[in-house]
Order: sequence, then structure tokens, then C-alpha cells
Amino acid sequence: MIWKDSFGAALSERDARQLVEQGSSDTMSLTDDGGGMVQGRLILMDKSTGKVALEQA
Repeated sequence: MIWKDSFGAALSERDARQLVEQGSSDTMSLTDDGGGMVQGRLILMDKSTGKVALEQA
């Protein structure tokens, strides 16, 4: 399961599908662990759990 809201980004159905099929999202504005806004993309770390990570651009 992939959460609809990840790292401050609300994922659309298209975003979620791309994440599952390609393993990463397009570059977007995200919130890092410190609460700051960064440009980056989501990376699917584990398909079975839906765990995602932030990769800064």
C-alpha cells in the first residue's frame, strides 16, 4: 500500500501508478525530514510494504 500523502505531497492516481510501475515519481516539491521544502522525487523502496524514500534533485 502506498500512502496518498507522502513527504508533504498529495499523490494523484497517475503519480501512484508511476511509482509502482517505474519505481520513482517525477520531480516535485516535497517536505524533507526537517520540515523544509525541497525538489525531489519519491523512490519506491519496498513494493510489498509501500515504503517510499525521498531522493533530492
